[in-house]
Amino acid sequence: MKNKKMIENNVEDEYWWYGLHDSVLTDIKCGEITPDYSIKNYRYNYLKFFLDTEHAIGEPVKEITFYNYSASWKGGNIKDFSFYKGSWWISDSLEKKGDKWVLTLTLTHIEKHHPVDEIITINFEQLEVVREED
Repeated sequence: MKNKKMIENNVEDEYWWYGLHDSVLTDIKCGEITPDYSIKNYRYNYLKFFLDTEHAIGEPVKEITFYNYSASWKGGNIKDFSFYKGSWWISDSLEKKGDKWVLTLTLTHIEKHHPVDEIITINFEQLEVVREED
C-alpha cells in the first residue's frame, strides 16, 4: 500500500542531504486534496516541485512534494508560484518547529541579466521525494 508508506515516511529520511545546488525548477504545481479522515495524518493540500538536476552538485531528485503546506515570501503568503518556474536552487535549510517542518529555500533567477535571489519559506507536515533511481 504505497500511500500508507508515503505517509509514514520520515521527513529526515526523504530529505536531500547532499543538496540540490544548481538544480532548476522546471515546473510547480499545487492544489487541494480531499482528505481521507480514516488516516491519522491525512493530507489536505500539496505543493510539488519538478526539478532538472542534470547540472546539480548534489542529488538526482526529480520531484519534491510537500503536503499540508503553507508558503511565504517576505512575510506574505505565496499564491502564484509561476514566478519561480525556471529558477535555480541555490541553498536550503530544514528545521522542525512543533508539529511542522520548515524549509527555508534560496532560489535565484535571471532578470535582465542580473541574478535576483528569492528566499521563500515552506511550512509542511509531510514530504515525498522522487529520485532518478526510484
